[in-house]
Amino acid sequence: MVVAHPTGTPEITPHHLLQTEAEPATGVLAAAFADDPMFTWMCPELSVPEREQALVGFFAPFVDASRRRGHAYATDDRASVALWSPPDVALLDDGALEALGQFFVEVIGERAELVGTALQEVEARHPTEPHFYLGAIGTRPELRGRGRGRVALGPVLERCDQTGVPAYLESSSIRNVPFYERLGFVVTDEVRLADGPVLRLMWREPRPPEQS
Repeated sequence: MVVAHPTGTPEITPHHLLQTEAEPATGVLAAAFADDPMFTWMCPELSVPEREQALVGFFAPFVDASRRRGHAYATDDRASVALWSPPDVALLDDGALEALGQFFVEVIGERAELVGTALQEVEARHPTEPHFYLGAIGTRPELRGRGRGRVALGPVLERCDQTGVPAYLESSSIRNVPFYERLGFVVTDEVRLADGPVLRLMWREPRPPEQS
């Protein structure tokens, strides 16, 4: 729901993603990542509109798995979506992995081996300490920079602070790093993909309540 601030300014609030919102949420993520350096590298021959359309097939399994096995939040105007994997949970089941495999065959094509090797390298750097993993956060491009991403991330970050659990993410977009830093993440390492972008690995220690 959208509630009013004391100043009269509308305030967007987060909620658990509903089954009926899975398709729109997938569209939000596809649009948000259509110009992302990682996916531009994965699908260099596609235009941004073509990439957005193709990424529906990539994000649909993640949205479904996050709803069922993880944490999926959206702002109440459904303009921003965040997908999380809880500590020690394998988010993607066999069905999701099969759907992603189909995406790699149909969209990535001959680059699948190169991309697969790069993703394995990134996975090898994944922390072993229990943590919440931010698989994706995306906002409709026309509404970026208006605080919706922070709202969508809020429930899990608050949970991290309350339970003393760290959080982790990977960012291929340098423009997003300051945003994550303001939320308490710090860059701990970098991975340069073959002929591709740099992924910044970012870790967040839980904050005391007065710092959250």
